[in-house]
Amino acid sequence: MKLIMENWRKYTDEKPVVSEGVADLASKAATMASKAASVPERGVKWFQRKLRSGRITPFPAGKGNWLEITVPYSDADVENVSEDVLFFVAIVDKLAEEMGIDEPTITSGYRDPRGQAKAMYGVWLEAQEKGEGDGYLVWLYGEECKSCAPGAGEIAAQVEDIFFGYPDASEAIDRAAKLLEKNLISNHMLQPGEAVDYRIRGQTDAIKVIEAVFDRGYAAGEAIKERFPPHYHATVNSITPAGIKYLQTPNDQPDPTPHA
Repeated sequence: MKLIMENWRKYTDEKPVVSEGVADLASKAATMASKAASVPERGVKWFQRKLRSGRITPFPAGKGNWLEITVPYSDADVENVSEDVLFFVAIVDKLAEEMGIDEPTITSGYRDPRGQAKAMYGVWLEAQEKGEGDGYLVWLYGEECKSCAPGAGEIAAQVEDIFFGYPDASEAIDRAAKLLEKNLISNHMLQPGEAVDYRIRGQTDAIKVIEAVFDRGYAAGEAIKERFPPHYHATVNSITPAGIKYLQTPNDQPDPTPHA
């Protein structure tokens, strides 16, 4: 992979462009307020998070040869992710255009320990509302996620105990964050981050695109369809030479790499 990246830098010195914006803040705030009202015993601090949204250009404009090379993101850190993740995002965007599917929105990138604790709290809280909170995090991190850190299920069990034991959302998240400062549980937490999430709501065909990246051999990693909240998680271990070649091929030309 190192050789690929060195060759890539010879191809272009341009860096991904991240544009911070305030799109849809009003609707997001209203949604959060509604959720907070539905669980008053948990308080509202969890829902009062900084909203980051905008578009990212993960692949140099004019070099990728597909129509729209910008990707929407919402409440996500897309600056502190690996180069492989950025290439993955570009491949997903290009594939979506090729397949005639609306480009999916990124909803999570890099997470520090508190960001990971917040994300897990949100998953746990929604699972609780659906009657599946007890043991869901343990199953998700310990069984469903094959790319999660060793022992992730045991760490998730400790996090779940914290959430059940502390009714105040802020205190629960603080305590979980302290635990996660010393325990890696997700590739989102690596520095730089090696995972990215995409929204499902309104973009139910997105999983076809994300799975196609791995099925065609453009990247090594894992795609997971999660229920709480509905989203797609992708762990990106590496981008293959076939993935780089695909990015360099215009969409009006055949993919140079054979695939099923």
